[in-house]
Parts: sequence; structure tokens; C-alpha cells
Amino acid sequence: MIRLIIFFSFSFIISLSSIHAQDIEYAQELILEANRRELYKDEYWLKLIHYVQKRNGYEGEADNTQFYFSIEGKHSPQKEMESTILSFFQEDPSVNEDLQMQPQCAFPARFHYLSKKLSFDPERLRFRPCDKLRTWEKALDVESITVVFTSYYLSSPASMMGHTLFKLNSRKNKETELLDYGVNYAALTDETNPFLYAYNGLVGGYVGGFAIYPYYMKVNEYNDMESRDIWEYELNLEGEEINLFMLHLWELLWQAKFDYYFFSQNCSFHMMPLVELARPSLSLSENFGIVVTPPNTIKAYLSNKGLVRNIKYRPSLYSKIQQRLTEMQESERDIFYNLLDSKETTESLSDDLVRKDLILDTLLDSYRYKKMKNKYSDQDKLTYKKYLMERSRLEFPTYQIDETLAFSTRPEESHSLQMLGWGVGSSSLGNYSELKYRFVQHDLMNSDLGFVPNSDLIMGMFSLRYYASTNKLTNDKITLIRATSLNPYNKITGAFSYHIEISFDSVMYRKEYSQLQRDLILISQMDHSQTFTQIGLYSYSKSIEKESEPFKIYPFNLEGYMGRTYQNQYNSFWKDFSISFLGGAKLQPSGYFENSLRMGPGLLSYLTYSKNNFKLMVSSGVFYYQLSDNYNDFRNQIILRYNLNRDLEIRAEVSEQRYFKEALFSCVYHF
Repeated sequence: MIRLIIFFSFSFIISLSSIHAQDIEYAQELILEANRRELYKDEYWLKLIHYVQKRNGYEGEADNTQFYFSIEGKHSPQKEMESTILSFFQEDPSVNEDLQMQPQCAFPARFHYLSKKLSFDPERLRFRPCDKLRTWEKALDVESITVVFTSYYLSSPASMMGHTLFKLNSRKNKETELLDYGVNYAALTDETNPFLYAYNGLVGGYVGGFAIYPYYMKVNEYNDMESRDIWEYELNLEGEEINLFMLHLWELLWQAKFDYYFFSQNCSFHMMPLVELARPSLSLSENFGIVVTPPNTIKAYLSNKGLVRNIKYRPSLYSKIQQRLTEMQESERDIFYNLLDSKETTESLSDDLVRKDLILDTLLDSYRYKKMKNKYSDQDKLTYKKYLMERSRLEFPTYQIDETLAFSTRPEESHSLQMLGWGVGSSSLGNYSELKYRFVQHDLMNSDLGFVPNSDLIMGMFSLRYYASTNKLTNDKITLIRATSLNPYNKITGAFSYHIEISFDSVMYRKEYSQLQRDLILISQMDHSQTFTQIGLYSYSKSIEKESEPFKIYPFNLEGYMGRTYQNQYNSFWKDFSISFLGGAKLQPSGYFENSLRMGPGLLSYLTYSKNNFKLMVSSGVFYYQLSDNYNDFRNQIILRYNLNRDLEIRAEVSEQRYFKEALFSCVYHF
């Protein structure tokens, strides 16, 4: 009777009827021993249940009840350990049909840990064979584990910061590695609206979970369909470490669900504990703040000496095309593009000075690319078959391609995500000091290393200014979200450039005179000034002029533009330059404007030059607001940036807009 009272005091959710009476005594012995040694405080146990320290105790990151045996398990490591031990004595699923797997088999990493710590007696606790688990392990036959980084994909909010997954390298597939399996963590949703996806991802509106796929499916999705380069980082895990990894992976695949957060509990965040549990001496996730991104987790793996054994580059289909185009002579590229445009026939390949196989291989890959992008017409299908027949008549390639020539840079070369800038400047409103902060991630003037060149993705950026003339601290511009892609156009991709921004803009505004006020000012400037002074007209006109001096306002701003960027990617000099032209519209509601709104079409242009640590950008924008009865506006800017190191840069810039000019020198630090 005393034992039953003790048993119920643990608040176990499992009924006594599911455990044989003779097992209760041994279960209680194990629980008392675990509590005596305070195993529930052990770091490995806390990480195994994905607990995080909160102000008032612990909280489990898993958000589904199936992951916990105790009703208090999400917040009590002790109660969860007690209930877990008791669960190992439950009947097999064949006896109790409500259970899919006996807990020893559903949570083998927990069983392995507690068995090792408490030295389970197989005479008193029956060890289950776990046939499903053993069959799964045997089928995968994992020899090593690779962390895979897929480069940025600016067409999808879910992948704007890249993506990571695991590759399970099998002993069986050394010559056919695409037959290995990949492990992915992602939001479990079919949402196709990018704005809804981004919003729900920010606020934790989706459930996230692990899934396992044939690796070739992921390569096809990322490498081919989305044209994303892949970087593979093979981890130096062996033997028992791989076994521990696989045991916990089994638990996560079938039992765990997490709330998905775009900036924190994302694909990269929930992968790190698997590696930490495989090698307990690692502390990959401890140094992260509120933002966790794929590039930064790659840096974390590499920062642990000896953890990464090998790095491999897997170019996308488009990068393979680029590799071949880089190998071509200018005359060969001309023939290639003319054939792609159907401006020439294959007779142009008869010249002995051109490599026919190189041109045909590039053409065939280009048509495959168009097919992947759903830009494949019936005529393209016929042309592809024609080139395929032509290629079949040739021998093996007579050319050599540098397959290590990467058209994206490794993620670990990227700067840190958050930014703090300080600068001094002079403007039409006087001299000032500026402090700027950015939550994430990258702007057009940052170094392109580790990012898509000439792109930006900004969320949560604001600046404060102190003007010496007014002795006041004021806010300047607040950017909620900005995304820009100045992707070079060519005949293969047909790529568009775009710029989208939601912000509170910094705009110079001047109160305009009414017709009567303009007449009075004109009269006051005529002769007979003494008479005008006596009747107060002169002072009145001066007060009007003072009221009409330009001042800053901060209207809500919504703008979007599309266009094209041009770049000669194969010329050794001109490849560092690009020029962009975009057209779109801008909308700004404010009580200062006529009809409380100014809106209209706009044009943007960019000229960029980037070489080593230097980058120069000249940009211009014109905005036609007369459609909304407001004055037109413009904005011109020249910025020069120099990188001192990966995370530190200096900038000099001059800019102007209607009624306002300024020059600014600043230092920018990423952390």
C-alpha cells in the first residue's frame, strides 16, 4: 500500500493496468536511484528532451504531447525522467493496441542513456528487440554524416537565408551517393502565399517536424529546379557517435513536433542538438542569441576543431552551364547564344576552331534548365532532340571543365547578421551624428562573400540622429522589410531584378503657399516697404516664409519595382560592373500630403562596381506624384565601401532628395 502511495505521488500518466505488479518494485528502485543521483539535472538528459533554461525553471522545446510521458514533462525534467523509466515496463503494442511502439523502441536514445546510467537488469526489465528500429538502421547502414548547406533562394521566404539538412552517407552507396538519404527539418505546411508564409514563420504559426527523403530528391529540388549551389560538410563522427545520432533521430522523426520560427527554431537550430548528443563535448548551440541562421550554424560546426572532415561543392545545373560558358572562347559563346536564339544552324559548328561538343553540351543543359523552370515549349522539345542527336555523333568530351569553379561563395565566409553602425555627417539641416542598427541580414553595400551578389534582405533596421543645431535626438528611417535582387539577365535564365520595401521613410517636406499667400509675398517684395511694414504685411509674409521652410516627416512607405540587370560576366574587366533599371510604384500615406496620400510610378537605376574589398554604388530614383496632386520627388546616392575585415567596414556616401542634401562617413560592425 505504501508503494502505491509513493507511486501515485509521482503523478505518472500511465495506468497501473499496463504494468505487471512484479515490475513496480524494480521501477521504483530505478526511480529512487535516479532521483538520488539527480540524473534529471544531467546536461545530456536536458538536451535529450530539448529543455531550455527559463526564468522560472525549464521548458521543453517540443510542443506535442506525444514527446512527453508525464503531463508535467514539458516543464519538469524530473517528472519526465520518472515517467520515462516507468514507461519502459509497459506492455508491447501487440498486447496494448493503443501504442504504436513500446517506449523502449519509440525512444531508444532515452533508453540507451538511462540503461547506461542505471545499469538496467535484463532479468528484471525485459529488453525489447525493436525490430522496426533495427530494420531501419540496417537499411540505412550509415557510415558518416554530412551537413548540407543549400545557397540562398530569393524567390522563397523560407530559403532567403539558405537552408541546411543532413545527409546520411551509407556504406552501400559509396559509388552512388545520390541514393543516400537526407534528413530535413521544415515547417509542415502547403502554404504557397509568400506573404502568409513569411508572417506565420515570424510568429510561430506553423508546426515544424523532421522528415527523411532520398537525397537525390533534394538535389533535384535545390540543385536543379531552384538552381541553388550545395555545399557539403562531412562531419568527423564515428562508431558510437553515429549510433547516438541515429537513435535520437529516430525519436525526432516519429515522435517530435516543434513550433516553427523563421529566425530561431528553424531548420538549422533543431539540427544542432543531434550532433551535440552524438558528441557530448560539443556546445554548438550555446553561443547563439535570438537569431539562428543556416550560415551561422555552418560557422559553428567549423569552429569546433576537427569536427568537419571534408568539404565538397556540388554546383547547380545553372552553375554547370556557367562553368562551361566560362571555359568557352568569345567566338564559341557567340555561336552558343545564336544557336540558343535559333539565329544560326548547327552548320556554324563545322568550324574546326570551335569545340562542337562543348557548345552542344552547354545547349543541352540550357534546355534542361528551361524545362526545370517550366519555360519549355514544344519547339524547345524538338530543338533539344535535334541537338541530342547531333551530340550523339560525337566522341567523349574533348574539353576539361574546372568543376571546383564555384559561382557562389561558402556560407562561412559571410559576415555576421546583426549590424551596428556609427557615423558623422553634414546635411541641409546641419551637422549630425548617426547610430544605426539592423536586426538581419545583409544590404547591397555589404561584402557579397557568402551571399548572392548585389542582393539585400533587411528586416528591422532603424537609425537615430543627433543634430547639433537643435540639440535633439530624432529617429530617421525605419525599415521593416526590404528585399532586393539585382540578378544579371541573360538569355538562359531571363532573370528579373526586383526591389520591395515596407518602411517608414525619411522625407523632406515643405508646406506650399496658397495663391493668396503667394500674392501677398510678391506685394511685400515691391517698393513702399515702409507702408507695408506699418500695416503688418511685411511681417506676415516673413512668417509665411518661415512656416514654409522644409522639414522632415516620416510617412509609411510601400514600394515595389521590377526590371533587369546587365553584366558582362565573362570579360575580365567588365565583370566587376553591373547596371540595373527597374520600374514600379511607390505609395506613402500621410496627413501632410495633398489628399493625405502621395503615390505614383517610379524608376530606379543602379550602377555597381565591386572588386576585392571595395564596392561602389551609384543609384538614382525618380518618383512621379502629380497623379495624386503632389510634387514629384527624386533621390540620388553615391556610396563607397571598404572592408577592413569580414565584420568591419567603413563607408562614405553623399545623397540628395528634394529640399535635402547630405554627406555621411560611417563605420559598420557586424555581430
